[in-house]
This record gives sequence, structure tokens and C-alpha cells, in this order.
Amino acid sequence: MCRRTRGEEGQAAPALLAVTLAALAMAVGLFTLARGEEQSGRSDTAADAAALGAGKLWQTEAVMVLAANAMTPAIGGALTTLNSFQPTGGYLAAQQYAAANGGHVIGYQWVPSFSSATWTVQVQVQQNDRLLDGPEARSTSRVRVEAAGGICNAGATVGLVLRDHTCANPVRAALVCTPPTHATPNPNYVNCPSAAEIRATFATKRTFVD
Repeated sequence: MCRRTRGEEGQAAPALLAVTLAALAMAVGLFTLARGEEQSGRSDTAADAAALGAGKLWQTEAVMVLAANAMTPAIGGALTTLNSFQPTGGYLAAQQYAAANGGHVIGYQWVPSFSSATWTVQVQVQQNDRLLDGPEARSTSRVRVEAAGGICNAGATVGLVLRDHTCANPVRAALVCTPPTHATPNPNYVNCPSAAEIRATFATKRTFVD
């Protein structure tokens, strides 16, 4: 029968403690990594929701601007406004969507494209519950808003699709959409689209930046 000496018993305890501490450290490390990945995923979701929320608000307000000025000379000014149009509550909408997903907006920017009927909103979000002594979870999402109908590219500006299927720039759209009178007949008025026809829809496309 083999008997352990006192020295062997004394060496076993520190070795067992070292193994236990190593296992504990590994478990803590894996937990922290998992939390970090979870935070990163939540940050992506928050940024995505914030950008999409601002983009949808742009769609709603832009459609209202167009519909309010349909079949009048003011449609030309409305089209010009869309070149650099930004939703009045865009930042607030982005902040609300980010907060609903556990984050807050730290960067917000609208980038209109003057050569095409597209607009881009970029929102950067940071998660509220950062890890202790860990990196801050941040994500940036971009949403591209595209005119899907009724709006067209009229060179360096946004144009209006007329009933004759041509793309009119703001000046021509204002002329065509001037209601005729006995004193000033306007035979081209038949080509001015109604509010229902210029009520454009906008597609949102998401691209994660980081």
C-alpha cells in the first residue's frame, strides 16, 4: 500500500488552488467576451433601428410636402426643398429608437445627393450599459432613402414625373402645374400629376459601417 508523505499533501493544495483560479479566470473571460459580443449586437440593432426610424420620418414628411403643393406652381419650390430636405424631428426619432434598444445617439447626419433622388441618414449609437473597464459598444448604421415613384433625377436636382412620363425639373414642373384661367390658358396642365400620383414611396436600405 502506497502512502503519501507530508510534503506531497502540502504540494497538492496549492496546485489545486492554481487550477481552480485558472478555471475561474477563464470562465470570467468567456463571460466578458460573450457580454461584449452581446453588447455589440445590441448596439448594431439600436443603430439600425435609429437610422430606419429617421428614414421613415423623412418619407412621411417629404410625402406631406409634395401632397400639400400638388397641381400648383408651388410644386416647383417643394421639389427644390427636397434637394436638401431633412425631417424636423429626425434626430428625436433616431434617439427614441436607439433608447428603445438600450442605446443613445452620439452622431446624426443627413446627406442628400444633389445629382440623384437619394438621401442618406447616418446614425452612430453607443450602448448605455458598457462593460466594467471594457470598450464602449458603438455602432454606425446608414440608411439610404430612395424615391420609388413620382420623383425622378432631373440632372443636378430632384424632378417630378409628369403624366406624359417625362421628368420635369422644378422650374418646368411649376409651369406645367400652373392652373389655367380664361386669361392665361395652360394646355400643358393636363400633364401635371395629381396628389395621388406624386405621393412617392421610399425604400430604405441598410448598410452597417462598423
